[in-house]
Amino acid sequence: PRRNSGDLVASGSFDGTAKVWDPTTGLIVSTLTHRSGQRVVAVCGLRLADGRGLLATGCDDNSIRLFDSERFQHVVSLTGHSRSPRALQGVQTASGDLLL
Repeated sequence: PRRNSGDLVASGSFDGTAKVWDPTTGLIVSTLTHRSGQRVVAVCGLRLADGRGLLATGCDDNSIRLFDSERFQHVVSLTGHSRSPRALQGVQTASGDLLL
């Protein structure tokens, strides 16, 4: 069985990938591939109110991509920035919503 996704570490790279690591073994659990030539400049883990986890990646094509942290599948791309999002952080609002 898979470990809790909260027990993982993620990193982004200029090679266009984000890697998810098991910190106890040092092994790569998953490699999230982005479009060719696109650098991953920021990563952030998020926990939704229902317990599901997401991994957010900020890319130098000015987008943010969200991946399911259990299956490591792309969920949605968020576009609209005029520059690369260089830092990401999730904050839960007073009403319980998650703000990225």
